[in-house]
Amino acid sequence: MQRRIQRSMVVLVTVAMLVSYFGAVVAMYQQIVEIMEQEVEQDVVYISTGADHYTDEDLREIDNTLGSTRVTLISPSGEILYDTYGDLALENHSDRPEIQEAFRTGKGNDIRFSDSLGTMMFYAARRTDEGNVLRVSKEIRSSFRMALRILPAMLAVAAFLFIFEWFFSKWLSRKLVEPINAIDLDDPLKDEIYEELAPLTKRIDHQNHQKDAVETMRKEFSANVSHELKTPLTTISGYAELLKEGMVPQENVRMVASNIYQDVQRMVRLIDDIIRLSRLDEGEISESKENIELLELAENVCGHLSKEAEDHRVRLTCEGSPVSVPGIRHILEEMIFNIIENAIKYNRPGGYVQVQTGCFSNEIKVSVRDNGIGIPKEEQERIFERFYRVDKSHSRATGGTGLGLSIVKHGALLHDAEVRVFSEVGKGTVMEIVFKGEDPSAS
Repeated sequence: MQRRIQRSMVVLVTVAMLVSYFGAVVAMYQQIVEIMEQEVEQDVVYISTGADHYTDEDLREIDNTLGSTRVTLISPSGEILYDTYGDLALENHSDRPEIQEAFRTGKGNDIRFSDSLGTMMFYAARRTDEGNVLRVSKEIRSSFRMALRILPAMLAVAAFLFIFEWFFSKWLSRKLVEPINAIDLDDPLKDEIYEELAPLTKRIDHQNHQKDAVETMRKEFSANVSHELKTPLTTISGYAELLKEGMVPQENVRMVASNIYQDVQRMVRLIDDIIRLSRLDEGEISESKENIELLELAENVCGHLSKEAEDHRVRLTCEGSPVSVPGIRHILEEMIFNIIENAIKYNRPGGYVQVQTGCFSNEIKVSVRDNGIGIPKEEQERIFERFYRVDKSHSRATGGTGLGLSIVKHGALLHDAEVRVFSEVGKGTVMEIVFKGEDPSAS
């Protein structure tokens, strides 16, 4: 970065010097032209007085006095009566702009390239008392010649400025970069920095907090996974040891095997949920979306959970109108399954779970309502956290992994949907999956 700043400053100064050089040439050219115009105007006024009475000798003497000035006397017909360079002025001059203007108004001037002399000339003409026109012309030195004349001085100035600018830009770029290099990436807001870099330091600080939060969540997740796996593994290990030592009566072997099987199944479910959640986190979903009819999907899920609802003595119903959303079938199915399963598990005997699909207030929803134990208001924001349980003992007793609602949340993000929760302790819960957009099948 320091080298880039230094190179940019060198380029900037170089361009500035070139612009200044050409600007100086143009300014000098303009100034020389103005001075020359004044000189020629004065010469033509001076010579034109009594020019009709001058002999050729007089005019030649005036020529010698003026030096590089060219003097020409032209008759009303355009004939050359006298010219400093007589051998070059044989053609008729009545078509010259300054001559025409002088015959018409009494004076005229022009700047143009002289074909006879091969250089730029300034012409000033005056009409004499007897009707002739006296013209005085002078060569205008080209801007290229002027540029060459001042080039050595400009090169000397440029060399000095370049050396000065090289060391100055090196010092300045180092001073500019020092505060940036001194930023503490772990705590970027503790030191004062350029105002323009404030958005950058704030963003770094925000990312640091995000990284800390992710790291904390990762550690909690690892600890929770270890804990969730350790409990059934400890139980399985204990049962296996009893079996190995022959300490389980024959009539209890079947029960012990059943307990081992249940703990193994619980670990399998936990690992499956972790894998699903990891795929959702990483966006490793290869399936393309299709139009999914939600009422049909909800009815299929309710069919799979009807036996579990019957075992818990909970009445499970599903109704609504057919609506479709673009989605991935197995993920939507698992989202609805997890919500309905929670509504059954965290209910009371004789309770109900009502599943409804449709378009309500221009929103496509899957709504699951129950009259179960409810969720305290302070817990409602946390139920989507991994391994978070409102009733930990009840959750483990029902075989929950603590990841079901996390999968629901991540699945909703994948489908650009929102999960809403309305609950009151002792009265029940309403959980909705709200999809954005219109029903594709309605168009």
